[in-house]
Amino acid sequence: MAVATLPQPGPGNEPREVHRKAALQGDRGNSDQQPVRQSRSPNPRKRTFDHDESARSRPRKRHAEASIESDTNLERPASFGPNLVKDTNTLPFSKFRSRFLPSSSPLLTFTSDKISTDAAYTLSLSINLEPSQELSKADFNSCFSLIKETSSEAYRNSWKGWRPKAKQTEMRDPDMRYLLVRRYPLSKQLVEAGDSPSPVLGFLSFMITLDDDYEYPVLYIYEIHLSSEFRSCGLGAHLMQIAEHIGRGVGVTKTMLTVFASNKAAERFYRRLEYSKDEISPEPRILRNGLVKPVDYMIMSKVLEH
Repeated sequence: MAVATLPQPGPGNEPREVHRKAALQGDRGNSDQQPVRQSRSPNPRKRTFDHDESARSRPRKRHAEASIESDTNLERPASFGPNLVKDTNTLPFSKFRSRFLPSSSPLLTFTSDKISTDAAYTLSLSINLEPSQELSKADFNSCFSLIKETSSEAYRNSWKGWRPKAKQTEMRDPDMRYLLVRRYPLSKQLVEAGDSPSPVLGFLSFMITLDDDYEYPVLYIYEIHLSSEFRSCGLGAHLMQIAEHIGRGVGVTKTMLTVFASNKAAERFYRRLEYSKDEISPEPRILRNGLVKPVDYMIMSKVLEH
């Protein structure tokens, strides 16, 4: 699962590597660390959502064996299921970005009265969409550090455990895309001095894939994490809004994520955004001796209105 740092979710967190992360941790407008992820099979994948919501629930990834359709069919979206997933994921990233989240989109800027700024210059939060293959080493490490800071303990307490190398491999999946949050100083003096943008302060990662039963295409939120100073200001909810916007543009039926059962803040965050327990989310198991074995993660979803 993925974990975010908003209140603490997550990927809500990472119960099953087979699922996507969306558990959030901290307060990202998601549930504090609200990202969540994972699916019903015994091998959940994780996703993380902001809120520090680790949204680590992600559907099992299956490579579709359908022919790539024309851009015209893609835009309708007349292609569905495996075709839609493959057509979308094989688009050159420049086309994906211009089609679903162009640089002119107002969604790429976030401001909030709850964020304190230095009187010396104005701070603006900017959001960039980037594919996993193009993440710089510094940005990749910043994202991983946020996951570790906000969700590693939740992972350790789950049956899956905290596995840094497996998480990093998941983060590098070629179909994974990132929404990176940065704070740019806009003062003329700093710009002239050639100051580089600040490090990644939060992020949401997602993938266009098939749901766990391979029935229909979904946008799976793997991770959503925010640094502590940007929690509870609406940024997590804003990142979720962008992910849903992309999902509608692509033509998927819903967004999904996984959240740790222990991350109640992240779960509340997701429910405020109209996410609910998905039908494929695993249920507690009753053992032969009658004891009930609870599930340490939940898969949540939201139907997208087109």
